[in-house]
Amino acid sequence: MEPWRMEHMRTWLLPTLTFSCMLVTSLKALPLVSVATTVIFRNVGTVLVAFGDTLFFEKRFNGQMKVR
Repeated sequence: MEPWRMEHMRTWLLPTLTFSCMLVTSLKALPLVSVATTVIFRNVGTVLVAFGDTLFFEKRFNGQMKVR
């Protein structure tokens, strides 16, 4: 494994922060809302991360990647 560089940090910062926020908000919301609602918001978070990858990192997703 190569040593971490600042380029790695920039690449992983947004997805890591988004995922961490998703986990924290899911745990906070769990006593207040149903599990189904929490799961829906968690899945929407994944879509938002993919959108952020496209917007900020210019990553392109093919049809097979979108279906999975």
